Amino acid sequence: MRAFQTQTGLVCLFVTYNESAVLKVSCVGGLTQGTDVNKANDDVKEILSRLVPTYKTIAATSKIHLIQSIISRLLVDTIFEEYFIGLPRAQADELRNMEKYLKSFGKSKRSHRGMFADWIIGSSESMNQWRSTTLAIIRKEAPEKLNIETTAALELVVKTVNDILLSICDIEPSEPRDQSLRALVNNAIELSRLLRVQKAIFSVVMPSIESYQRTIFDTKTMEDIGGEDEDTLYEREIRCVTFPGIIKAGDENGEKEHLRNVVSRMRVFCAPD
Repeated sequence: MRAFQTQTGLVCLFVTYNESAVLKVSCVGGLTQGTDVNKANDDVKEILSRLVPTYKTIAATSKIHLIQSIISRLLVDTIFEEYFIGLPRAQADELRNMEKYLKSFGKSKRSHRGMFADWIIGSSESMNQWRSTTLAIIRKEAPEKLNIETTAALELVVKTVNDILLSICDIEPSEPRDQSLRALVNNAIELSRLLRVQKAIFSVVMPSIESYQRTIFDTKTMEDIGGEDEDTLYEREIRCVTFPGIIKAGDENGEKEHLRNVVSRMRVFCAPD
């Protein structure tokens, strides 16, 4: 239990650092000054619509929150939604399919023909242990053997952010901003790998806010960055998510997946009352 609590504490430290880094990158070079999404070219508008569908509405009221939301969504899509960041797609798909295949055995009825029967037919615990052990081996060798795919993901995020900001802010890329952005992406990569090697299942959550549906503030999974008292935010609509949250399912042994705990709440910006 103590080891798991230590890992959870480390996750929280990563989250705190990354959230601060997102804010730092968003503010470097006065990016929010003169931001005009209407100046964006068609390619950038398409990217913005995919990353933050309500980007025009957000830009009209809070440019800094828009930029935070763009960067966070890029990190989620490029880093956290991968099976294990840095693995070539073919190998990642093989491991993902193997995990699904092994889990299918856990749906069988229990066998009583031997002391190893539970391990043979599989269980939620054994599958999570298999994933944890397998990915821990890969993680140990990641700096050398996963360098090509990892670098490609890092550079994709940096290029996409720079392309967007150049298009809507008319500010050229700068070394200080790129250094901050690379540090942020590298820490996101480390966090994603740390989460994947745990026996419990950690999920990074960042719902997409769409104009055609209402997303309501939830005190259990969300934290308002506007500074309002949470008692006043009941039934309040969310304008944007500036930083994702983390949900943990299961315990330190990979058992009891029905037990869920919010490790870190999403940071959200609520619409005015």
